[in-house]
Amino acid sequence: MKFKYYNPKYNNLKRTSEILQILGKYGFTFFAEKINLEEVFGKIKIPANSNIMNMSTGERIRCAFEELGVTFIKLGQILSTRSDLLDSYILTELKKLQDDVNPNSYEDLNTVFFSQFNKNIEDKVKYINKKPLAAASIGQVYFAVLETGDKVIIKIQRPNIENTIRMDLDILRSIARLLDEYLNYSGISFIQIYEEFSNQILRELDYNFEARNCDKFREIHKNDYKIYIPEINWELTSQKVLTMEWIDGIKISEIENNDKYYNKIEISQVWIKAIMKQVFIHGFFHADPHPGNILILKNNKIALIDFGMVGFIDKNTIEFISEIFIALTINDTQSIVDALFEMDAISMDADVQKIYHDLNIFIHYYYSLSLSKINITELLTEFLRFCRENNLKLPSQVSLLSKTLITLEGGVREINPSISISEILTEFAKDFYKDKLSLKNIALESKYSIKGFLSDFKSLPRQLRILLKSIEKNNIKIAIDDSSFVKIDKTLNHVTNIISISLIIAGLIVGSSLVITTKVEPTLWGYPVLGIIGYLASAIMGLVLIISIVIVQRKR
Repeated sequence: MKFKYYNPKYNNLKRTSEILQILGKYGFTFFAEKINLEEVFGKIKIPANSNIMNMSTGERIRCAFEELGVTFIKLGQILSTRSDLLDSYILTELKKLQDDVNPNSYEDLNTVFFSQFNKNIEDKVKYINKKPLAAASIGQVYFAVLETGDKVIIKIQRPNIENTIRMDLDILRSIARLLDEYLNYSGISFIQIYEEFSNQILRELDYNFEARNCDKFREIHKNDYKIYIPEINWELTSQKVLTMEWIDGIKISEIENNDKYYNKIEISQVWIKAIMKQVFIHGFFHADPHPGNILILKNNKIALIDFGMVGFIDKNTIEFISEIFIALTINDTQSIVDALFEMDAISMDADVQKIYHDLNIFIHYYYSLSLSKINITELLTEFLRFCRENNLKLPSQVSLLSKTLITLEGGVREINPSISISEILTEFAKDFYKDKLSLKNIALESKYSIKGFLSDFKSLPRQLRILLKSIEKNNIKIAIDDSSFVKIDKTLNHVTNIISISLIIAGLIVGSSLVITTKVEPTLWGYPVLGIIGYLASAIMGLVLIISIVIVQRKR
């Protein structure tokens, strides 16, 4: 059998052979042989190293990824956030992956800088420390002083790293398609995982993307006195070079030695609320808030740095998360299942009864706990495990948000072990929904909902004509599955109710207008009471209709 999707480019054959040999070395011989069916790359040897074979599966995956280099290290780091896909013992090992590597020489990095600005680094700055502050797999960071006297950090991409990553991505695409074809796991699309990873790592290769992220976070927190975001020097920023304001602060790990100068409780609260604001208000958040990316400043301020990994989350997903969180607090299994159906997380062949059963167990465990005792990391890990075991397909942004909250809780507990993130999150959610339910926001959402309803209503005749023509030509095939009936029934009921109430309102307005033009007794302020009552009734029904449309729109 030949896999139709596995067709590596000629230029990638050497690298593909290297990948297969390393997979074989760490005991994944069966997988390597499936890729190498026709033995294009020679016979894959079974490893003789007993130390390797005594390792756990998670350890062997981690070691293989480390030896395979930057692309696979980054892949492992992203997979370490996917509790919905992998077992905890593998995730634990993948979280150990580090991309600290031996630095390239200063001359190599200066060559990259020259390719971007046609000048050496020394020609653009007053001073530069040629010893890097940090050396990661993609780039190296240097401290410098500009001619203006401003202190900055300059991050420069390693030479040829982009070519290496793109070659590995080519190979990974073929492998992902092969896995989808051969393994056919329910609920997992390897090509989808590949696409998400590819988009992420290619964005990290373009420092302009990180610079724009930084500017956007500055805008988000411009009125937050306790949050500081560094400025970008755009004159010395390009695809492979990023120049950013130097932040003079201390690392979280150093706060113990400066305990009398800082309030740990206030710092931890500022940090959590900053991420909550990014997620729930702006739908754009720092997706890697580990302690190394947080600096503590004077007056208990914090500075966020390193904006290569960010998350986006839409309103529908925020509503989905909110509904699940509220349902957990009131022991409402049905609402969670409804929310999962709305997000298309439950597949047609899912065992719905098992989902209800597992959910009841999950909720029962957390329902009786006070907020101060709820561990967000444990809660999210258990929920993602429940999703994985029931083949639920959550949006990828939910997994990234979960990873962000887990990282956040771990970092915050380093400086304040007694803090309860769930309590602060609940407090923030109350303020968030209080603002969301203000008359101004309700009016604004009503405006957009009514516009959408009117637009749909106007297009209805045209869509009906298209539908009728298709039926006339016998071009429609309808397949109805039992699991779809609930959603169809709810939708039809809602549409029917809206149309019925709209017709009643229209009738009341027309009838009341006719009565108002007469002098029918009794009268009030010179107008027939019957006409006034009709207007009031139509106004109340119209308000109820608008509110119901807004509620349904938010749930979608």
